Amino acid sequence: METNTSRMVYLNGSNYKIWKCKMEDLLYVNGLHQPVFCSQKHERQTEAEWNLLHRQVCAYIRQWVDDTVLNRVSEEVNARTLWNKLEQLYARKMCTNKLSLIKKLMGLRYRDGTAMSEHLMVFQGIINELFEIGIKFNEEVQGLCFLGSLPDSWEAFRMSLLDSVLDTVISMDLVRNSVLNEEMKRKLKDQEMKVNDEISEDDVVTDNEVPHNPIPEVQGVKSLKVAFRNATKVEQVQDFPEPFFLEIREGETFAQVKVRIHKKLQIPPKKFSKLSFTFHFSGVPTYLTDSDVVYTYIQTSDTLYYEHKVPDIPRTEEQHLRTLEVAFHHATKNEVVIYTVKLPKQSTVADIINYLKTKVELSHKDAELRLLETCNSIIYQIFPLNQEIEGIDDKYRTLRAEEIPEDQMNLGPQHRLIHIYHFTKELYEDQLQVDNFEEPFIFVIRNDETLAEIKLRIQKKLQVPDEEFSRWKFAFVSMGNPRYLKDSDVVYTRFQKIGVCSAWEEYLGLEHLDIAFKRPYDASDDNECFQSPKKRAYS
Repeated sequence: METNTSRMVYLNGSNYKIWKCKMEDLLYVNGLHQPVFCSQKHERQTEAEWNLLHRQVCAYIRQWVDDTVLNRVSEEVNARTLWNKLEQLYARKMCTNKLSLIKKLMGLRYRDGTAMSEHLMVFQGIINELFEIGIKFNEEVQGLCFLGSLPDSWEAFRMSLLDSVLDTVISMDLVRNSVLNEEMKRKLKDQEMKVNDEISEDDVVTDNEVPHNPIPEVQGVKSLKVAFRNATKVEQVQDFPEPFFLEIREGETFAQVKVRIHKKLQIPPKKFSKLSFTFHFSGVPTYLTDSDVVYTYIQTSDTLYYEHKVPDIPRTEEQHLRTLEVAFHHATKNEVVIYTVKLPKQSTVADIINYLKTKVELSHKDAELRLLETCNSIIYQIFPLNQEIEGIDDKYRTLRAEEIPEDQMNLGPQHRLIHIYHFTKELYEDQLQVDNFEEPFIFVIRNDETLAEIKLRIQKKLQVPDEEFSRWKFAFVSMGNPRYLKDSDVVYTRFQKIGVCSAWEEYLGLEHLDIAFKRPYDASDDNECFQSPKKRAYS
């Protein structure tokens, strides 16, 4: 393997953390890692060969340090001693560095209009640096610190979030998910207001004015007929105007179109809120949500009907309910069933679990379920049973219910649950970046288990053929940075920082080509990536 040192840095005393990471990779790539990370020589090596290798590694490491650092380690001939000495010199806890990072954390402020994901990344980077020098913040303190970094324009959101968790401890995961969802809502609202400002009465024409071809079609714009459908006989047709036409732009959401329809109908907001909107395909109504892109529906139906809602349950009761879509992944069959669950807003995740147990097909009568939040081949959290459902988002994240495998029940202190993700490395802006794919899963490991032992269990679980599995690489991935593992590595020790980084930021990565392979299905396996059949159940 040809070594690329173009991005390597020289150790200058203030960049030890990044230097150590890059140097460790270089040592492994060049086959020089053994004297540093192994306490004993290989049984086939002579003492002279072992000493020579130590000397060669020392010389290689010293090529990547500044002269000010070189003077302090120039006499070392044992690679392990040299490595430990550099760590003692430049990774020690320094009060000035602590104070600098604390001031940086306290002074961090989010600016409206910038990407919230970037602000989160900067915040997490400071938290990680503080941990490296011995200062650890628990999940609650991290969450509160991050909320404190938001400007006054987020005060209403901040108070609403804090009020929603009065009986529980706030966590950084909850804060992260909540601010990203709030950012998305604000962006959609801004887009809606912008579109509304751009729309004038000239965009609307009546059916009588242009009866046949109301609006010439141009690229990116389609004509949509809007008509009242008096299916419920609640009010007379004359209470609403004749059908009219709108120009629908490509990418325009239903929330944006509703603003224009309301403007045309000129009815009170309370009355408008009681209308439902549907496209009809082969006589079957399709109800729209605010995030639906209307332009895509017009390709098969050019008329949008509005009518009075006929709720399945009394309105007074409905307004106190929360509706969530949960994907249940069967433990033994290659099948996913989508359940629409309606429960009181004050219900908890435990109530969802208990409800699903009455609906789903379990592999055995004593099976327990858990609820996960997933997105983009990443598991963001396992929901605690006492979390209220009102704060759960199923619009931008997927809620996944699954059976808990027996080996993950009643874990002892020698066990740990970890996340396992599939990944490849893609070139992006001249840099290789981790790209996750397929469905992630939860896995249990022991504190004395080597990678070789874990690989056997993973292969058995995924049922990957030997030839294919032999090409897979395994890495501990933290904050998007993969550290490749050897068969002899004890994987458990790599996950000592869980609680500092979020669980989804540290995982065991399976690097292989993004090619789906067929395998049996077992408990906790997710199979969306293999185009498994999905069923939809309504409740």
